[in-house]
Amino acid sequence: MPRDSQPIPGARKSVADLDRSGLGSYVTPTREPPPGLERWALLAVLVLAAVLRLWGSGFGLPHLEARPDEIEVVSRAIRLLSGDLNPHFFHYPSLYFYLLGHVFAAWSGVSIALGSSMEEFLARAALDPSGFILLARSVTALAGVMTVYGVYRVGTRLEGQATGLIAASLLSFAHLHVRESHFATTDIALTLFLIWAVYHFLEVAEKGEFRSYLWAGLFTGLAISTKYVGLILPGVLLLAHGLLHRRVAGDAKWRQSARAGVGDPRLWVFAGATAGAFVLTSPYAILDWALFSTHFKFQMSHLSGGHGVDLGIGGIYHLRHTLPKGLGWPTFITGLMGGAWAFWRHPGKTTVLLAFPLLFYVSTVTSRTLFLRYMLPMVPFLCLTAGWWVAQWRPQSARVGRWSGMGAVLFLGLVPMVDVVATNRRLSLVDTRIQAATWLEGEVAGDYSTVFQTGAHWGWLQLPLPTDSLQVLLRTAARARPIKGLERLRDFSLHQAEARVAESTRRGGGFKTVAYDPKTDFEGGSPPEWIVSLRSPLEQYSMVPDGLPALLEEDYEAVKVFRATLPGRRGWYDQHDAFYLPFKGIRAVVRPGPDVTLYRRITHSDSFSFAPGKRMVP
Repeated sequence: MPRDSQPIPGARKSVADLDRSGLGSYVTPTREPPPGLERWALLAVLVLAAVLRLWGSGFGLPHLEARPDEIEVVSRAIRLLSGDLNPHFFHYPSLYFYLLGHVFAAWSGVSIALGSSMEEFLARAALDPSGFILLARSVTALAGVMTVYGVYRVGTRLEGQATGLIAASLLSFAHLHVRESHFATTDIALTLFLIWAVYHFLEVAEKGEFRSYLWAGLFTGLAISTKYVGLILPGVLLLAHGLLHRRVAGDAKWRQSARAGVGDPRLWVFAGATAGAFVLTSPYAILDWALFSTHFKFQMSHLSGGHGVDLGIGGIYHLRHTLPKGLGWPTFITGLMGGAWAFWRHPGKTTVLLAFPLLFYVSTVTSRTLFLRYMLPMVPFLCLTAGWWVAQWRPQSARVGRWSGMGAVLFLGLVPMVDVVATNRRLSLVDTRIQAATWLEGEVAGDYSTVFQTGAHWGWLQLPLPTDSLQVLLRTAARARPIKGLERLRDFSLHQAEARVAESTRRGGGFKTVAYDPKTDFEGGSPPEWIVSLRSPLEQYSMVPDGLPALLEEDYEAVKVFRATLPGRRGWYDQHDAFYLPFKGIRAVVRPGPDVTLYRRITHSDSFSFAPGKRMVP
């Protein structure tokens, strides 16, 4: 047998056979399981990924808005325990709600087995859902670790274990991916399903087996059922399918190849698996079509319409800020260069690998809603192209190659690792809003008081409401006429409200929040006992009403300050996101949260009279 056609261990065809069939540009021969050192290296990467994602996962609790959107996701998952399986919310698809709902149901089963009751379990959820949020964050962290393993598998399929290990290592400490893995939101779960869908797309291009189409369809359906951006994936499958048929057809005319591809039953396997996975995990997208279509249209318009402060367009902003800051400039540049190299050296499988991130990025070019987390789907693919390219530069010697690979990972990972450790250390500290709320509750000591807070509600101190306010809300809800189809959810909400009233009665006191309008003065005409000033580099979430500074100067005294920022330093924030911790320049803060100043109204010996539109007059 000629030398160039000797069998390769683990490959089903010789190199000569692959070259003659045209498969050489798609297939990397499979290898035996890695030796002990590689297995230990993979384990170390996964352990590191888990530690970095779980470290600081209790941040902000029991403040429920420490991470915006979390309480929206978790509360809807809790409501599924009422028996009403319609989430009545389709700004996101429903898979993540159902996933958390199953986790919470399992927790309730354990709680009941230990002697509690379902009523007590749900009452705890109503009074303090912190435990549910923490559990949901753990689910997200697990999804993040599984994504790291998925990147290892994709890298190994591309060019062997070295590529897989380097790419997985880069993702394990990628700043953006680690930070978002702390949050009970849908973005990390989406990235998990994306990377496994692409893994099976590569299998489709390589083998074309029914099993590959089936798994590709399942992960595509799960991705779409997590976030709507997954709708791009079927186009990538069609690309992989077309390349497979074109290669198999060889010298046949492209029209004959296209006809064969369109009539291939494997496409129907993929389509059926995709539709089945989506419908099973987001069934009310079909059953409640009117609400689904309304929320879906809003979500699409919101992406292009912007989110408050104008940061420009996504095509420029994400290249200048999100991706280089989220990966570190060295990894970002290496990923871009690796992608160009991969297209040059391996055009077939690189097209399949990078079709989704390229199509996704093009779809965001004109967007003006620029949350950093929206770029998460790009991060694993840049780690893959960076790892793939770096792996090619290793010396042939196995020992030297290992050390050079480790050196490259350390060099590329230095910047993001410093950011990750600094961020996790801050996340482990008590939020200023918790400090301020604890101090203020202690100062009032169970009495009734009034308060006004500046800024947006995501940054407000979460103070206990007085019992009479809760009772008014409960009576209003109880008198409301039940809406058809929402009876179970109404009963569930009433039971939770009753639990809050009972707890408030036991505790006593509470804070009534009063509204303020510079034209009409405070609600009811009487200034509140307390004013909470919240300041932060997040400009659109730190607004102070006109006229309030003068009022504070004349009639209030600052009695307590809780600082998060350091004077003279300024971090770089995601200005669209009400998350009170900088993404870069983390050393500009000492802990999460805004700067909180508590003002107490000055008590004068003379009587005061108040009227709408009037200032306090002694």
